[in-house]
Amino acid sequence: MRRFVPAGPAAASGSVFGELRVFADRDVQLAVALTAVGNLGVVAVFTYIAPLLTEVAGFAASAMPALLLGYGIGAVAGNAGALITALGAALAVAILRRDRRAKSRRLAPALAE
Repeated sequence: MRRFVPAGPAAASGSVFGELRVFADRDVQLAVALTAVGNLGVVAVFTYIAPLLTEVAGFAASAMPALLLGYGIGAVAGNAGALITALGAALAVAILRRDRRAKSRRLAPALAE
């Protein structure tokens, strides 16, 4: 952690309005908007899934914490699975490229004859 923290004294802080100028940056606005939309999506799921599970599917209200925990675990596993899939695909491409280069190096002397 110390490697990333500057060793010098803290810079003089500016005014509150000066600090809020960062929100004028378009990239910051986009990041805040995407975060808000993502959180609204989670809240929407929690808002509608509880009545759906109790009134339509017939689950008891006391089962709701366990069901929502299952939903959360599934969401994390799904996102981790997408990351693993992306990393796995990148690793497979790297292995295939390395293998193809190795084969071409082995074939080059035979083709030169």
